[in-house]
Amino acid sequence: MLASKPLLTLRDVAAQPWITVHDGFPLMSIIEAIAGVPDRRLDIVHHINECTTASR
Repeated sequence: MLASKPLLTLRDVAAQPWITVHDGFPLMSIIEAIAGVPDRRLDIVHHINECTTASR
């Protein structure tokens, strides 16, 4: 379980479902960089237009 780990790696979080911004948004380059580290495709389950939506 991720919550029990004192430190998370990109490999740990890459295997989880993701909520991200739509293609073309500035933050998407960060998501793509994260996906490149474990060399796996991220499981993007939802796209949002605004980051405050995901924090509620």
